[in-house]
Order: sequence, then C-alpha cells, then structure tokens
Amino acid sequence: MTAALLLMMSYSLVGERAHEWIGMGMFTLVIVHNILNRFWWRSQTRNLRVKTPYGMMQKIVICLLVLCMLGSMMSGIYISRYVFRSVFSSGRNTVFADRIHLFCAYWGFALMGVHLGMHARTILGIRKMKSGSERMRTVVFAMAAVYGAVVSVRRRFWAYFFLQNHFFTEFGVPLLTYLIDYLFILLMFGFIGFLISEWMIGNTKRKWHV
Repeated sequence: MTAALLLMMSYSLVGERAHEWIGMGMFTLVIVHNILNRFWWRSQTRNLRVKTPYGMMQKIVICLLVLCMLGSMMSGIYISRYVFRSVFSSGRNTVFADRIHLFCAYWGFALMGVHLGMHARTILGIRKMKSGSERMRTVVFAMAAVYGAVVSVRRRFWAYFFLQNHFFTEFGVPLLTYLIDYLFILLMFGFIGFLISEWMIGNTKRKWHV
C-alpha cells in the first residue's frame, strides 16, 4: 500500500493511465487490508467507549483517513479517462471533482503517514527505548523526518493542502528521485504520528500511576 501510494503521488511522472490502474490496485489493497483487520473494526463496534487519549486519536486518524480515501476514490472514478471512461459522458465538468481528488489525495497521504507513525514502535521493533540500537533507530527516524520537512518545503507540498496548487506541477523530475523525496515526506508525517502517540501514551501512564 505504501509503494502504491508513493507511485500515485507521482501522477504525471508515471502517466495518467498508469496512475488510474495503480489507483485501482490501491483500492483493492485497501479492501484486503480492512478484511484482514476486520476483528479490529468488530471490536470498535462492540465497544464504542474510548478508554485512552491514544485510542481516541487512533480512531480519529483512521476515520479521517477512510474519508479521504473514499473521497479520493469516488472523485477518481468520476474524472477517470481510461479505466471508467465508458461510465460517464466525455463532456462532463470535472473541475470540482479534480479539486476534491487533489485535496483528499494529499490529506490522505499525510494521514497515512501519521497512521503508520502511531505504529512505529511495532514497525521499528522499539519496545522501551532502553537499548542503544532502539535509540539509534529513533534518531535515524528523526533525521529522516527533518529531511522530509526540508523536501516538503522545496516541493511546495503544503500548497496542495489548501488547494493553492490546483494541479500536479512536477514535470521533468527523475521518477526515482521524486519517489525517494516523497518517501521522506511520508516519514516526516510518520514521525509526527510517533511523537503524538508517545506523548499520549506517556500521559496516560502517568495519569494511571497517580
């Protein structure tokens, strides 16, 4: 899913046709991912009470991510020129749908990073951050996040959040360079999610200890 997400963000570099098919692959992976995590969804419907700030934050991020994915996929289907070209008329007005697609894609990308970051301890194998190797992984993660912040400014990533850029504006950039840069931007959002989760978990433990 992460690889597909990075490829979809490189819209004009991979081509519009490839972008749509990668999007369909992403849609399939999202469905599979939720089927594999159906027990988590079932537990949430059985127990609607949020016990910790971390649990509340996790639910908020996931719900917003789902909304962004739905918005991106539905608008993507409507503006499709290849995969779903026979479903809608060729003369349809896609200006509003284009903006929804761009808005949801970039916010969804950020939320995906935050979501991954909230599970960074599991992904990076960090338990209590007492060993030297665990601290080193955290430092490397932080350095990657700082570089991601620099890249996000250079590529004007933030302009897409508020639709200051209405279209993809990266052309003539090597695909591999672009994918690496966006991977670091994703890691930046991941580190934000990691810091938020660490702060919330730490506050919860101190509260229960008192």
